[in-house]
Amino acid sequence: VLLENFSTLFFMLSFYFIVRAKDRPWAIAWAGVCSAMAALSKYLFLYFILTSFLAVLYSAWRDKHWPRLSRFLAGVLAVLAIWFFAVFLPLAASFRKIGSGWMDLSWPESVGKIFFNIYRNNMHRYMSLIPVLFIVWLLFAAMIIIRLWKKNPPPDLREMFIVLWLAGTFFQMAILNYQPLRYYLNVVPALFFAVSLAIEKRDWM
Repeated sequence: VLLENFSTLFFMLSFYFIVRAKDRPWAIAWAGVCSAMAALSKYLFLYFILTSFLAVLYSAWRDKHWPRLSRFLAGVLAVLAIWFFAVFLPLAASFRKIGSGWMDLSWPESVGKIFFNIYRNNMHRYMSLIPVLFIVWLLFAAMIIIRLWKKNPPPDLREMFIVLWLAGTFFQMAILNYQPLRYYLNVVPALFFAVSLAIEKRDWM
């Protein structure tokens, strides 16, 4: 559980810098740094780079502000480059062995196994431990989908970041063979962030 705590810290720092980027454009580069750190802290969280990238890409496209995306990618690539040359290359054999063991334990062997894992996934059982937060997130996610469609108003970067963070986590966990409760630890702060954003947009809801 300690490793999931460490990873979750970088998830939260990523969102902090996403919020700060509204007034300080270069903060988005630090969001990229923290997204990469979260992903590299554990193979399980590699998807977080993709979900973060998609949120920033949407925001840059919506606002026609492409330097935002460039700064985010600069932060991500800086961390990946340092990790690759300073950590991965000297320990490549160990990383391959760890990765192979994780794939054997957790990754589905076929498309059929993916659908079976989704069918029997534990999300509903785990989310029943925090039902109010989960229900508010479902309402929040529905609001974001409607606003994406109607564009009145379109979701901002913070909202897309949280929705994609949670959606990415739920999908990633659902397809795995091994789904312990601790893998869902990072959704707890995201659910609270979603509640705060839902309260902020309560007039629309």
